[in-house]
Parts: sequence; C-alpha cells; structure tokens
Amino acid sequence: MGRKPIYMLYLGLGAALYVALGIFGDTSMAAFVILTGLVLSFYGGGFATIPAYLRDMFGTLQVGAIHGRLLTCWSAAGIVGPAIVNITLDAAEGAPGEDLTAADYRPALFIMAGLLAVGFIANLLVRPVNEKWHEKSEPSDEENGNGSDADSAAEEKSSDVKQAGNPIVPVPVAWIIVSIPMLFGLVYTFINAAQLFIQPDADEVDGDEAEAGAAATAVRLAAVVLRGTHTLVS
Repeated sequence: MGRKPIYMLYLGLGAALYVALGIFGDTSMAAFVILTGLVLSFYGGGFATIPAYLRDMFGTLQVGAIHGRLLTCWSAAGIVGPAIVNITLDAAEGAPGEDLTAADYRPALFIMAGLLAVGFIANLLVRPVNEKWHEKSEPSDEENGNGSDADSAAEEKSSDVKQAGNPIVPVPVAWIIVSIPMLFGLVYTFINAAQLFIQPDADEVDGDEAEAGAAATAVRLAAVVLRGTHTLVS
C-alpha cells in the first residue's frame, strides 16, 4: 500500500472516527468500545510505520536524528491532547463525574478531528527531499582497499574485550520477577475493562439475571482486591 497512503488512511479515517465517536459514542457501549479501539490501534500502527516513511522522505543517513526530533513533537502532542480535553471540560458547566455528560466531550473530539484533518492535508502536500540534497555516507574501508587492515584491527580490538560474567540473577528468576508486574497489569486492566460490560448487582435484578448479577459482584470484588494490592505496593 505504501507509507504515504497508509498515513493518509491513519489521518483521514482517524478524523472520521473521532467525529463518529463524538456523535455515536454515547448511543451504546459496543459503539464506544469499537470506535475507541480503532482509534487506539492507529497509534501503534503510526509508530511502527514512521521510521520507514522518514527514510522515504529524507534518505537513510540521518534518519535516526530526524526520528528523534519527530518523537519530541510526538511527546508534545501527548501533552497538548489531554490539555485540550481539560480546557473544553473546564469550559462546560457542571462538576466532573456528576453533571458532565458525553455531550460535554464532543467539542474536544471534534477539535481532535480537525487537527487530524490538518495532518491529512499536510501529509498530502509533503514531498520527498530531492536525492541531490541527501548527505552521502563516507566510503567504507573495503571500498578504499583497506579491508584486510580493518579486519585485523577489529580482531585485535575484540580480543581485548572482557567476556561478560555470569548474571547476578539467573535468567529464569529475572523473567519471573519481570512477569509478575506484567501479569498484574494485564489482570488489573482486564477486570477494569470487564466492569464496562457487567450487569447490575444481584439485588437489583430478578429471575434469570441473578446469576449475571452474581458474576458482576465477583468481578467488582476482584477489582477491589487488586486496587488494594496496587495501593499497598505503590
């Protein structure tokens, strides 16, 4: 498909999804989850595609430095985005968690869609830098006829490097230590996400829905336990 077209898809479809989220996001939980999941999936896709796209635009020699500058802008966007949401909510009347509704979030979502539309137009207009402006890399030792000297120097240098000793912590133990917080985060996220879809408590339902209410109560209790554990650990 190509790097530029895929970014046109990210930006164009992303803007449409933000608009759809603002209009239809409060109609049903399924619509909200699907639209939000699609928007979030673009983040990883864009992050994975950008190095190759930068190579197409600027060549390969300084693509690392250019990527670093782009990540700085990416970080700035991570600050500006939540600030836009906060500013629009502060302008709305009502207290957070009490009076504010889904409609109060729509201005922020529409602003995000507008910014993505600007990005779509910018991506449409951008052109690769002419190859005559690409910085040329220096010829290697093999191209200069000094390949054998370079190989011998590399071998001498490698012989001077000390071999790494045994790790302080055995590798399996290190993996277990790392896996514990990862597993905790996954379970914690799953339980909190499950609460979006659970049914009311058992005392609020009748008949066949009692079993669903009991499952919902179990999920809530597990979430409380995890939150308490997280508080104690932190």
